[in-house]
Amino acid sequence: MSRRPLTQLNRCPYFPQSNATEQCERCRGFFSEQAITEHDSNLLCPKCSNEAQAAERIRQGKRLTASNIYKKIVSADYRAGSIVLLVVFAFIGGYIYLASSYFGDATVDFEIIRRARVGFTQNFNLGNQGFDFAETINGGTVQVNRPSYPYPHTSARLIDGLPDHQVPSWRSATTRLPISIIFDANTDRILDRIIIWNHPEEDVNTYIKSFEIYAASSVESEMVLLGAFENPSDPTEHIFPLSTLKPVRQVKLVILSTHGDGEYVSAAEIGLFLPRDNRTKPPVVDTGRAR
Repeated sequence: MSRRPLTQLNRCPYFPQSNATEQCERCRGFFSEQAITEHDSNLLCPKCSNEAQAAERIRQGKRLTASNIYKKIVSADYRAGSIVLLVVFAFIGGYIYLASSYFGDATVDFEIIRRARVGFTQNFNLGNQGFDFAETINGGTVQVNRPSYPYPHTSARLIDGLPDHQVPSWRSATTRLPISIIFDANTDRILDRIIIWNHPEEDVNTYIKSFEIYAASSVESEMVLLGAFENPSDPTEHIFPLSTLKPVRQVKLVILSTHGDGEYVSAAEIGLFLPRDNRTKPPVVDTGRAR
């Protein structure tokens, strides 16, 4: 704490009977010892202390805690929006539940679920990873050189934008390798990384293990090898950095092995992503098999 020289003493505005010898660490004014209080390890005058406490109350009120969310839901200002929010999430959750419960009885259009999410959030962000330009809703298509399981485990599950565990995975109808999967973005894009989501409800033996990535700038262009990788066996997403620098339209993923002797090969989603500055997941290291 700073002390004022004895030759420059004034009276404290809050305690006029006392000299202003102590300095506030926020406004840098001088006050008496009685007026100064400690707040977050800072010695403050009454005015600065009140402002700091008010700012802290505002920050606490904006935190996404259960009590704060409840207060917003029941408040008149947020009631209408909260009802809309609950209806949308009820629709999405109910639709996924019905889809997971009645696959054998009806054909569910999973694109409706994805479009509802995009419409509600007003962005195409997939799994907090950014913009997947190969998914169906963005005009992407996929072809697999081996047959896939019948509905709902068709190749469409690879690009539907729904890596949710309630939504079924893609499954190949054969374990004969290699299996080639060709993604067509229908336009040239900069490919920054590929992400593979392993489906938590599938047998780990069916997960993709080693694979190669090829890319071409057009349908007529020759595929160029970008790298060879290994996909870990834990049931989550894994990032494979592939900075192509030049735009590509088609990307081919060639599956060379799985993590065991499963009856098929599976994946919850495979995404092709544009560059972005903030990567929240650590990248998986290129094994260098194709170097």
